[in-house]
Amino acid sequence: MIKTIIVLLLILYSGTLLFADEEIGELDKLILFKDWIFDLDKLEFVDSSAINQHNVFWDVSEETVKWDNPELSHQGQSIQIWENREVLAYETDSLIGILTIEEVKQEDVIVGSKLVLRDEENKDTLWIYDPDLHLFFGKYLKAVFPLGGNNIYIAIYDLISTGAGLVCLDVRNGEEIWKGDVEQLMVPHSIYQNEVFIKVIGDKVILAGDEAAGYYLQIFDAETGERLFSKINWLW
Repeated sequence: MIKTIIVLLLILYSGTLLFADEEIGELDKLILFKDWIFDLDKLEFVDSSAINQHNVFWDVSEETVKWDNPELSHQGQSIQIWENREVLAYETDSLIGILTIEEVKQEDVIVGSKLVLRDEENKDTLWIYDPDLHLFFGKYLKAVFPLGGNNIYIAIYDLISTGAGLVCLDVRNGEEIWKGDVEQLMVPHSIYQNEVFIKVIGDKVILAGDEAAGYYLQIFDAETGERLFSKINWLW
């Protein structure tokens, strides 16, 4: 009798674990940004009751903000935060080089940055991606390279000017795969502040922008670059 009860309890416990795992597996992916709670699967905002310890996939407030570093200048010197920051750039099954973000100078003045992929052993340059300044509203780059794929996703912006760009490159050759149709604030201004954050979750690219005139959240299809969602909260 006791053995029967123990077996039944074990079966009940196992079923509870399976049910719990199934529930966790089906949890929606939430993004926290400013006062927004966004459901990435449903592409809609939700209230705080949707949050639990398992489903917050990105809290943007935990990202590094360049403006929080007082040693960085507002005149473009902040691009030096990327110096010596290297990420391994992988093909699907083999290492092909070291990807670095390097400063771009005009007459010894730092005006932006470029992506350079170099051979790991002899440091030969394999490719350079230097985006057009006017096309992408600046030359400050933040790159995300998910392991297990060949695409690299790059946010392009200027710390002291409105706007942002989004581009996807093939990390093997630096060729552009798509440009994202980023909805712009495009406000006239003199003194200004702009910060952009980027992350890839599953099959979606998330662009979170925090400008002086407002902040926004935009979602793109990682494969095609199609904009799936956009919301701007204006402060001016």
